[in-house]
Amino acid sequence: MEQKDTILQVFYDLGELFQVAHQQHAPHVSQGERRVLHYLRHFDNARSGDISRALSISTARVAAVLRGLERKGEVRRIQQNDDRRCVKVQLTPAGNARLDRIYADMRAQMAYILQALGPEDAQAFCRIVHRLPDIVRASHSDKAQTKGDI
Repeated sequence: MEQKDTILQVFYDLGELFQVAHQQHAPHVSQGERRVLHYLRHFDNARSGDISRALSISTARVAAVLRGLERKGEVRRIQQNDDRRCVKVQLTPAGNARLDRIYADMRAQMAYILQALGPEDAQAFCRIVHRLPDIVRASHSDKAQTKGDI
């Protein structure tokens, strides 16, 4: 198999993996909802513009996701007294509980995958996944240097 075909197959397989994982363990939560809930877990009292920038999601999409989460009682918007245009978003206890369930499902799924791989393949998988962020950072650094050389 040529490298181009291998690369395409890896992208296809990863896409299918994420799609199947999402359908099996989080069928009632959109990717946007999950990402916003996760962001708010780490950056409580965020403004919608902050969420949009951090997650690279349009402000319109963030507003739609927040409306849905607010209807479900998982986030609340708090208007600031000093600037009525500034609205901050917080997770509610229901939002935290939902995120806890999502994380528990993800942990259970990963435990199953590692067990199914067996000890040797699981160790290799973890080693490779651990290396990937540094490899991606290096590829972006190499591209930046190449652009500067042109």
